[in-house]
Amino acid sequence: MLEWLQFIQYSALQVIRELLREASRSGKSVEQLLTEAEAQTTINREKADALLALLKAKE
Repeated sequence: MLEWLQFIQYSALQVIRELLREASRSGKSVEQLLTEAEAQTTINREKADALLALLKAKE
């Protein structure tokens, strides 16, 4: 259990580090980057759902 918690903590820190690095590189705010990532995630989820529906329709 402790190993999982340590892994989650390490992964979260890696994500935060990348987010801050990208904010610094791009000149965008962290909030703006998170908003963009959320929008892209929604688009990707909708595309995945559409593909899954097509696959199920072919069965």
